[in-house]
Formats: sequence, C-alpha cells, structure tokens
Amino acid sequence: MKRRNGFVSNSSSSSFILVGFDIPTKQIDMSKVVDLFPDIDKDAFLQADKDARREMLYDANNENENDFIYCDCEDGYAVKRGFTVVGYLILDEESDEGVLSSKTSLTEAIRITEEIRKVLGLPESAEAVIRSGKRMS
Repeated sequence: MKRRNGFVSNSSSSSFILVGFDIPTKQIDMSKVVDLFPDIDKDAFLQADKDARREMLYDANNENENDFIYCDCEDGYAVKRGFTVVGYLILDEESDEGVLSSKTSLTEAIRITEEIRKVLGLPESAEAVIRSGKRMS
C-alpha cells in the first residue's frame, strides 16, 4: 500500500512513454519478438505454451535492464483488443510525485523504432507510434 496526501491506497500508477508499433496480435512472429529480449532463453521460450511465454515477457518487461517491451490489452498500456505493442520504454516513472523531467533525442527514438522494425521484419508501411499515459502498477 502507498500513502498519498494523507490517505492510504492499495493501488499505484506509473507514467510511461514508449515508442514502437501496434501490431495485430495474430500477425506477430514470436520467434522474432524474443530476439529483443536477450535475457530470455529463446529455445525455452519457443517451446513454452502461450501463458508461459506471456509470463516470460512480463518478467522481462518488469525485472530486467532491457527497456524493450511487449504488451497486450491486459498490460495496462491502453492497447486495443486484438493488438499488441512491441516497443521501447523511453520513460516508466512510478514515483508518486510524477515525472519532473525526461529527455530522449528524436534521432534515438527513430533509431530504436528502426531496430524493432528490422528485428520483427515489419514492412516500411508499418507506422511507428509514440504512446504515453498512466497505467496501474
């Protein structure tokens, strides 16, 4: 529980900014997605069932230094049902005071999205997005 401005709350939120791609979930090649997460054992990942894969990606999203992220409509990033976001967290701030400042160069954001595009084999027509907001954490 967190104490905020004189009351206790069981929930907390975090602000986020990410760059990446909204991809129809049925079109995602998981053998390519896992290449963005070097801490995940690729062979074990590919042999795992859907729920175990999701758990491995959840753990990679939350426990590792890797800022690449895989999230679907259940992860709190306002993703449309039937879509998954594969991207890179520019900011994920869990402070109660909010974000005071953050800076990432546009050149770096473009480089990151092109890396994701290349790894996933996305066509040039796939539109990169910047997604921001608050999510429950």
